[in-house]
This record gives sequence, structure tokens and C-alpha cells, in this order.
Amino acid sequence: MIKLSADLIKNIIFMFVLVAFPSLEIKAEITNKAILSNAFIDCLEQDSYPNGVGTQYAYCGCFVNKISKGMSTKEFIKLGLTLQEEENTKKHSKILLSNKKIKEYIVDCMASAFEQ
Repeated sequence: MIKLSADLIKNIIFMFVLVAFPSLEIKAEITNKAILSNAFIDCLEQDSYPNGVGTQYAYCGCFVNKISKGMSTKEFIKLGLTLQEEENTKKHSKILLSNKKIKEYIVDCMASAFEQ
């Protein structure tokens, strides 16, 4: 009879879980249409975009799409509350850009909108 160590058994179980359930990663996603619609409208209400309304819609659509697929509802609400706590709207940009995800979404979507 072969005697297996506790560590070896743990490793075998871990490998089994990885193989049997490869998509166990926690995926953040916002599916609430009210939250996403409000984010889109808020984006559209920003100052006008230099390349016109079409570019603005393209950017906002991209941005909301990225938020919906890359952030959890809790994460997005927390960011919104942080923005609401700050009365100085000039600091809103700093708050948004301090969030790595938001900063990446802005860069990706601005590049995409201006390439169209």
C-alpha cells in the first residue's frame, strides 16, 4: 500500500479542482440596466467632445461597456459614493484617475473613439 503525505493529497485535490473547474475565477460584472443607463447618461452630460456628438456617444458606449464587464456593482457604487463625498468637482477627475480600472477604460475608449 502506498502512503501519501498530507501535502501531496492537498496538491492532488488542488490540481483536480483546477482541471475540473477551470472557470472558478470570480468575474465582476454589472448587469443592472438602471446603473448602466445612469452611467451612460452621466457620461453624455459631460462637456461637449471636440470631435462631435458621434464621438461622444462612441466613447460613452465603450466606457459603460467596459464598466459593465470589468467592475462589480459594489465596486462601482463605492466609486460613485467617493465622488459624491467630494463637493469640489475638479477633484472628481483625480478620484477617477486614481482608480486603475477607470483610468484604463478612459484610455482605451478615448483611443477607440478617436480612431473611428
